[in-house]
Amino acid sequence: MCRHKCSLINTDFERPVELFNNLGQIEVLIAAIKIMRQSGRTPSKSAPTQQSKDDDGTDVSDLEGDGWRLEAFGGHNCTSNQKLFEDLCTLMTSSSDNDELFVAFRRTAWEAAYKKKQLELGLKTQVGGTTKKIRSDFGNRKVNVQAQLELIGALDGICVSRVSNLTCTPSVKSPAEVE
Repeated sequence: MCRHKCSLINTDFERPVELFNNLGQIEVLIAAIKIMRQSGRTPSKSAPTQQSKDDDGTDVSDLEGDGWRLEAFGGHNCTSNQKLFEDLCTLMTSSSDNDELFVAFRRTAWEAAYKKKQLELGLKTQVGGTTKKIRSDFGNRKVNVQAQLELIGALDGICVSRVSNLTCTPSVKSPAEVE
């Protein structure tokens, strides 16, 4: 069943999409590490797959260092950036007021979602949207997200942007939910 997707999968019960999504995420993080180092920031922790807590139960960003946190997305075939809003909410809830915030993603994801918005070094670009998922950390609601992104570096089709003016607001209850 799954063996036809990849000769390295030797069981019928593997979920190759999950495997390739994790490998894609790691690819984005490797480029992000290089970009962050070029900008003078040294990574000290990483949660390269979907694990977001360390052995002590402490939240760990996809990549972080002293005074900064980064969330990344880029599964094996990422052509949308819908996850951007989820990651921005995660950054807001997991960081301190003093942390610099960053996101890393594939340029193709940006271009698929924002055909007319340029992503260039030093240019601040406003983004806004709603999370796809309901978030327990925002009262079991979808979240309206606004932020400015400023590209700080790109490598092999992977972009890292600084996040500023981030606001995350739970969506308004519908009349049926109020009753």
